[in-house]
Amino acid sequence: MIDRARINALLEEGIRHSMVTVIAAPGYGKTQAVSLFTQKKKKVLWLHLSSMDNIPQHFWENFLRSVNAADPDLAAQIKDIGYPDTAATYIIFLRILASNLYNSEPLIWVVDDFSLIYDQEIKHFFEFTAQINLENFCFIIISSVKTDLGLACIKGGGSVYQLTAESLRFTAEETAELFEKNKIQLPGEMLEKIDRYVAGWPLGLYLLMQHMKMKPHIHEDPFHIDMSIAYNLFEKEYFSVYEKKLQKLLIRMTLLRSVPYEMLHLISECEKSAVDTMLEANLFIEYDPRYDVYYFYSLYNDFLSRKQYMLDEEEIKEVYSIAGDWYYKHSQYLDAVKCYGNCGRFDEMLQAVIAIPKALMQISLADFLLEHLSLLPADFLRSHPIAEYLKASLFHNIMEVNTAERMLLSLEERIKNEKPDEPDAVLGEVYIMLAAISFLRNTTDFVDHYKNAAKHLPAGSLIQKKNQMIIGEAFPYLLPDSEPGALQRMEAAFLRPSPIWNM
Repeated sequence: MIDRARINALLEEGIRHSMVTVIAAPGYGKTQAVSLFTQKKKKVLWLHLSSMDNIPQHFWENFLRSVNAADPDLAAQIKDIGYPDTAATYIIFLRILASNLYNSEPLIWVVDDFSLIYDQEIKHFFEFTAQINLENFCFIIISSVKTDLGLACIKGGGSVYQLTAESLRFTAEETAELFEKNKIQLPGEMLEKIDRYVAGWPLGLYLLMQHMKMKPHIHEDPFHIDMSIAYNLFEKEYFSVYEKKLQKLLIRMTLLRSVPYEMLHLISECEKSAVDTMLEANLFIEYDPRYDVYYFYSLYNDFLSRKQYMLDEEEIKEVYSIAGDWYYKHSQYLDAVKCYGNCGRFDEMLQAVIAIPKALMQISLADFLLEHLSLLPADFLRSHPIAEYLKASLFHNIMEVNTAERMLLSLEERIKNEKPDEPDAVLGEVYIMLAAISFLRNTTDFVDHYKNAAKHLPAGSLIQKKNQMIIGEAFPYLLPDSEPGALQRMEAAFLRPSPIWNM
C-alpha cells in the first residue's frame, strides 16, 4: 500500500468537522489510511477495540491506557472517576475532557473497530460522547458496518464527514502508481483491465500485485482474485519461509487478542534479533507504538489460526500461563482471568477474580466471571470454598439476591460441618455477604452476621472493600418499619458491629 495524498487530503478536510466516519468492508485499508494520516498529528488518542471491550470495566481499562498514551495528565484526572455509567459521573468526565481541550492542541480520538461493540452500555457511552461537540476535538470512527454515531453527532449540533468504500478505492492513477512503485511494468491495457476487474479494492490490488511478483506469466493469463490467492500468498511468502520456531511463534500469537512487545519475547523460543527482523518485514503484522503491541491483519490472523493444530496442548497452556502472569502483573485482571482459565491455573484465576473491583458490577462482567468460574472442576471446588463464595458474591452484585443467599447459606453449612471448631476466613466472608443482603432487605440481621464474621476475621475482611456497604453509597438504607423508636433501634444496630468495619 502507499501513502495516498488524496486520502490524506480527505481526512484533513474531515478533521475540521466534529466526527469522521470511515466505514467499509474488510480489505479497504481503513486502519492503515487513518494511521498514516494521524502519524503527522501531535495529539492522537487511538482506541483499539476487541470483543472483550463489551465488558464495561475492560473497556474503561483499555480506554485509560489509550488516554495515558496520548495525554498522561488527562488520564490521571479521569482515572478515579471509574467507568461513567451514570449521568453524574459522565458529566464529571465530560467537564474534565472539555477543560483539558480548552486552549490545547486539537485532540483526534480514533476508535477502531467500532463494529466489534454490541454491548448497549458501551454504545451509549460513544453516543453520548458523539453528541458533545467540543472545541479542538474530532472523533474518527472506523467500522466495517454502518453505525448511528454520525446521527448522534448531528443531534448534538456537530457535523459529520463520511469516508466510504468508494472514497477508499484506488483510482486508475493510484493503481498505476502502486504498480510502478513496486517495479511491476504493465501496459496500459492491462492496467485498464485490472482497474475494471478489481474496481480499486485495496486488498485485491495488493494480493494481485504480490501474485504477479511470484508468477510473472500471469500478465498474459486471465486472473481471478479470491481468498485462496491470499492464503497461498501467506503460506509461501509469510509462513513457510520462516524457520519452525518462528512459525510456532506466529501461531502462538493468535491465541491472544494482541501481544505486547515484552510478552512477545516471553512466549518466543527464538533469538530476539530473528523475531524483530520478521516483525519488521511482515506486512501483515501491525505494530501500534502508542501501546507497544503487535496484532495481525484479520485475514492473516484467520490463516494462522487454522494452523493451531501445530501446537500441542502443553504449548498452548504455556502461552496462556505466560500471558496470564503478564496481564496480572500489569493489573489487567480480566485478561488474566481468561488466560489462567484457559491453562487450568485455577488458583491464580481466583486471585485475579478477587482483584477485580466488584462494587456496582455490570451484568456483562458478572456473566464473564461466572462463565470462567464454571470451568472449575468439582474436586477443585470442594477444596476451594472461596470459589463458591465468589460465585455468590457475583450473583449478589447483579441483584440476584435470592440465588446469592441460597449459595451462601449452603456454603455456611458445608464449612461449619467440615470445620466445626476452627476459625475459617471464607466463612467470615460469607457472613459479611449475608450482612450485605440484610442491608438490601432492610432488616437488622446484619448485626448477628457481623458478630459471627468477627470470630473468623479478627483482622477484618481481605476481600470486601472497607466500609463498602456503609459509605459506598451503593444503596440507600431505609428504616425497617414506621413504629415508634425505629430510628433509635437502627442507630443502635449500626453501632453494635462497628469494630468489624474498622470505623
